Amino acid sequence: MAVHGRELERVQREGGEPAPEIQASIASMRADYEAQLDARYAAARGYVDAIVTPEETRDQLAFALRVTANYAGPHLGPFVLPPLDAASPR
Repeated sequence: MAVHGRELERVQREGGEPAPEIQASIASMRADYEAQLDARYAAARGYVDAIVTPEETRDQLAFALRVTANYAGPHLGPFVLPPLDAASPR
């Protein structure tokens, strides 16, 4: 609707069919969306860390909870906030 909404509304008011070019464009966009919504597409591009099947979900979640519950060390990832005194303007 964001791309072809006006044209589709106009055609609907007139009671006609969208032009073949519009129909082809819509079909092409749908095909692209369907391909890009696949988890394998995201994994191949590094958008996700892992694909977990429904059968593995319970084990993976239990593992993550065990790790976080038993890890007392600092978080060393990229989202660590600086100490309060270093963050304040001088």
